[in-house]
Amino acid sequence: MKIKTYSDIIAEDLQQEKKLIGEYFSLLGNAVIEFNGEKMSFFQLNRYTISKDRSERKQAYEAISSYYSNHEDKLDDIFD
Repeated sequence: MKIKTYSDIIAEDLQQEKKLIGEYFSLLGNAVIEFNGEKMSFFQLNRYTISKDRSERKQAYEAISSYYSNHEDKLDDIFD
C-alpha cells in the first residue's frame, strides 16, 4: 500500500517552517553568553548546567534564561 505523505497544498507552510527553524538555530548558534567573566556559546555553557556544584548550575541556568529574556521579541516572532 502506497501512502502519499506530501501535498502541494502545504508547500508554502513547509517553506515558512524551514525559514523559522533556520532563524531559531541561527539565534542560538550565534549566541554569546557571558558566564563567570567569560564569553561562551550555548554548547560551551552547557557543561556548567550539569556541574556537581549546585550554585554553578544555578548561575549557568540564569545566564541561559537571561539570554532568552534578552531575545524575547525575536523568539516571539519565530514562535508566533
